[in-house]
Amino acid sequence: MLIRYRYLERLDVKKYYKGKNFNLFLKSGYFINDKIKEDFERKAGKYLNNREFMGVSSGTNAIYLIFKMLNFKKDDEVIVPCLSWFSSFTAIKMAGCKVIGSDIDENLHLDLNEIKNKITKKTRAVLFVHFGGLCGNLKKIKKYLQKRKIILVEDCAQSFGTKIDNINSGCFGDFSAFSMNPMKVFGSLGEAGGISFKQKKIKDNFKLLRYAGIHNKEFCKIAELNHKIDNIHCNALEKNLHNLKQIINRRIKIANLYDKYLTNKIEKPVFYKNFSHNYYNYTIRTKQRSKLIKYLNQNNIETKINHKHLICDFPPFKKENKLKNFSNGKKIVNEILSLPIDENLKKKEIFYVIKKINYFFEKKL
Repeated sequence: MLIRYRYLERLDVKKYYKGKNFNLFLKSGYFINDKIKEDFERKAGKYLNNREFMGVSSGTNAIYLIFKMLNFKKDDEVIVPCLSWFSSFTAIKMAGCKVIGSDIDENLHLDLNEIKNKITKKTRAVLFVHFGGLCGNLKKIKKYLQKRKIILVEDCAQSFGTKIDNINSGCFGDFSAFSMNPMKVFGSLGEAGGISFKQKKIKDNFKLLRYAGIHNKEFCKIAELNHKIDNIHCNALEKNLHNLKQIINRRIKIANLYDKYLTNKIEKPVFYKNFSHNYYNYTIRTKQRSKLIKYLNQNNIETKINHKHLICDFPPFKKENKLKNFSNGKKIVNEILSLPIDENLKKKEIFYVIKKINYFFEKKL
């Protein structure tokens, strides 16, 4: 038995390619910039509490385009959690801003007190990452930032479909970025992303940036790269949107089994009241991580570390963050471990994982 992640089973690829929906797409001959894309964007926007939504080529480009559109100056600062995927930092830096790392709380999210300590006269925005698919406690942070006229951007790369008080993640920030590659709970057949925002009047600005700075295909207004989403992804994502609630509910059931039966000798995920989780990751914490990984690997159980290092420690960002203290992040990054969680995992496979982990701690291996 090999217990591993099964990304491509989320969208049954064989059925999709043989299905009526895909055949109609092929016969249409419209593979870019067409009604298929517009239909998907409209439905995704409706799902996100009727916000404006635009598909782009990746989650990284979604963050980049948001900060490119904001047109900050090179000394303007954006506060970002020290623990995240590289794109949370690199996309902002490539858009021309200074990235300032901030420590995280026990739920792996930005801490409000740490944000307060990082804010300067040059702070223009905060990027809040919903780590692992869990919605973070945004309400207090949003209220604090609004008073100071600081822009809130949500990094929803892992959290499409999760909620705070029954409101979807991606609906709290001034802007929100989504990743929809095959690894994600809401994923396509390849790289895809999206942007959501409140103000309809800035949609044309995003369209210009998304399509190489070109207006009406013939007139170039600004120098920019091409960030369009392909219709094949819009087609697949529209299909997956219908199944998203069922997918998330299945993952929640698996997580509940972990919560109930895993030993209390590990730290399990905890989250705030009235907040939901799509369980992109089921992240535990243990000081015996290396030994546990080795043991589970010997028993054909795949695990992942998301992520092994704080982003602030890498060369492109070290200079701006060399004097910063990330005490909580430094502790957490050495303890986190993601267990297999996928809606296609069988109950017996989950209990096999639980059995092996519990045995490891009972026998003190």
